Formats: sequence, C-alpha cells, structure tokens
Amino acid sequence: MLEDRVDPGDDLRAELRGLVGRKHGKPFRPREVMVVEALPKTQSGKIVRRAIAAVPTDSELGALSSVENPSVLETLAEES
Repeated sequence: MLEDRVDPGDDLRAELRGLVGRKHGKPFRPREVMVVEALPKTQSGKIVRRAIAAVPTDSELGALSSVENPSVLETLAEES
C-alpha cells in the first residue's frame, strides 16, 4: 500500500519498472505496474496468485470459495 502523500502516477510506475530491471535484470522487468488497494487473499491470508494471473487474460478464475475478498478481482479486472 502506498503512503498518502505518494502519487501512483506514470512517473512512479516507470520508476518501479526501472528498479526491477536494474535489480533483477531486464527479462524480469514488468510490462505494467498496477497500483491497487488490496490483493485477493484466502481466509488464512495467502495471496491467490492464480486468480490474479487469470484476470488480465480473461482465463477461468477457478474456485473462489476460499477467497476472503473476491470483490478485489473485479477491481483488478477494471484496472487491466
């Protein structure tokens, strides 16, 4: 989560992409950086990565019965 005084604009996204590229190498630099309020998590607090990966490709999300906050996936879909 970003601090209140940080603007999640294009400058920050470009800076984060560049930082990942410098630290981990250009092949690992993300094509896009999304700033969201929350990530979908299970009731035990694990991030549901398969659902996050399925959103931008419009793939099947799979079973979401264990997801504590499934509405976050709708937000991710709107952002992508």
